[in-house]
Amino acid sequence: MHCLESNMGASGKSEPGLIWPALVKLMLLENSAKAALEKLKLNLPCSGHNYMICDKNTSINVETTALDFDVTFNRSNDSLYFHTNHYVGRLRSKENLKRQSPTTLRRHQEIAEYFSKTDVSRIDYQKIAKDVFSGEITKSVCIHPDPKNEHAAMTCGGLSLDLESSKGVFFEGLYQDQNHLNIDWS
Repeated sequence: MHCLESNMGASGKSEPGLIWPALVKLMLLENSAKAALEKLKLNLPCSGHNYMICDKNTSINVETTALDFDVTFNRSNDSLYFHTNHYVGRLRSKENLKRQSPTTLRRHQEIAEYFSKTDVSRIDYQKIAKDVFSGEITKSVCIHPDPKNEHAAMTCGGLSLDLESSKGVFFEGLYQDQNHLNIDWS
């Protein structure tokens, strides 16, 4: 079972709860995505996060605040999903928009458009990663560093997984930097 997380920047105060690394470890101990989701429901993190929980058969996206959760995607078998770092479900009003990148929604729209026009049954996870992250097909998904502003948002990495073949690729920095790590857990 694999779980990926990103901080959502929910507005409002944090509450007592698990810090996200402890919650991720707790969920990783489960044998299925559905069991990991039940752990998350019973152990909300202390702040807002977005979790992509999946196993070979099921993909689940869960958005959280310190007090609530929303399952925004839950499919089995032939599911394809891209995970984002902002709220898209009913918790959207909780997001601290001051922390949101001005390119966030444009990136989400470009990825959604790519997947609506692409027959992913004909290409593999590496081609999807190249198309989405290289800047050749989707132009605004990866954000280049701004040499004039060291604190500006930039892409720190990404990944593309094929849970059916048990293979994937991680990258650090920008995709075109070629700092890739191919993984195989078959």
